[in-house]
Amino acid sequence: TDFTFQSVDHEVSKWEDRSGNSNDFVQTDTDKQPLRLSTTTRNVHFSNTGASSTDDRMTCSQITLDTSSGGWAVSWTELNDDWDASSMAIVGDKDDNNNFIRTNTSGDSIDVKAGGSGPHNVTLNGSLTNDLYFHFLINCASNGNFRIYVNGNAQTNTGSLTAATNDLLIDQLGMRGSSGNPLNGSIRELIIVNRELTSDDITELNNYIDQVTLAGLTQTSL
Repeated sequence: TDFTFQSVDHEVSKWEDRSGNSNDFVQTDTDKQPLRLSTTTRNVHFSNTGASSTDDRMTCSQITLDTSSGGWAVSWTELNDDWDASSMAIVGDKDDNNNFIRTNTSGDSIDVKAGGSGPHNVTLNGSLTNDLYFHFLINCASNGNFRIYVNGNAQTNTGSLTAATNDLLIDQLGMRGSSGNPLNGSIRELIIVNRELTSDDITELNNYIDQVTLAGLTQTSL
């Protein structure tokens, strides 16, 4: 599933699903809407500076990513302009049913939790604080093992860890639960796929992300 955003002025009321499945992320409450940072690129800033009732997040109908159907992949591009050190959820389920993907410690590690399993924290290779942006990809196989890529470089394979053998339920962007781990940072792109990506898919994805991130090009379909 491929998302881009639509906005009124600088407040983003809809992050539109371009796959045809109508899994749009929306936010009708202006107090909770993230802000568009640029009119030429798709930079959307989520803030957790207010009370939990006003932390920015967007919701959609529940997306179920089931490993038994061939795995899944979640890709997002995050800007390094305003990270803090707290754990920040990229996607999660609003009912807090133990499903989320989040970055930790200024982006130097990633937590994956799905289907009620314990959270599995994966430390990334080296510090990421010197990059202007980070493209993350979590590519999960049908057996639940997953590999993490940062800016196209494979980071680790969990091997025997099976954090995602059960369904990963997603219906919220920028937060998990009612107020859990709110995102304080900017996202430029989000792609959710209901199968494991092949090596050719990953190459194509990286080329696409480089285009839309570095050149600020208009979105095209993968």
